Amino acid sequence: MRIFHSLMLSLCITLLIGCQWGPKEREFSMPAIHGQEADTNSGLYFDLHRVKVLKKLPTENYVYLEVVEGDRTFWIAARQGEIHLDSIYYYREALLKTEFESKQLSREFDSLYMVTKLIPEQHFKVPGHK
Repeated sequence: MRIFHSLMLSLCITLLIGCQWGPKEREFSMPAIHGQEADTNSGLYFDLHRVKVLKKLPTENYVYLEVVEGDRTFWIAARQGEIHLDSIYYYREALLKTEFESKQLSREFDSLYMVTKLIPEQHFKVPGHK
């Protein structure tokens, strides 16, 4: 019984120290709209991107989109959803895949950005702006 109480006390102390006495607050800041690679070795991108949809190739789970950002045209993939041609969308997180083969489309993309979430322009708001 003494071992049980010692283990419970150790567990409680570990949990209290691990939680650091409550949740931490994070300050949110919106990055500038540009596309710089966050980690050159991982292919992960975290900057805010504003793209216009030129082409749409839907599959069972994903939709492949040819988009334009500035003077650059490229392909992205996102989860299926209501995506409209010639509409503006924002995304922030993407993983670059090179020589990516879509078996459902029977097509290989030289480069493809796997996008976490697309936000339609009408739903996008920059903090502090109306």
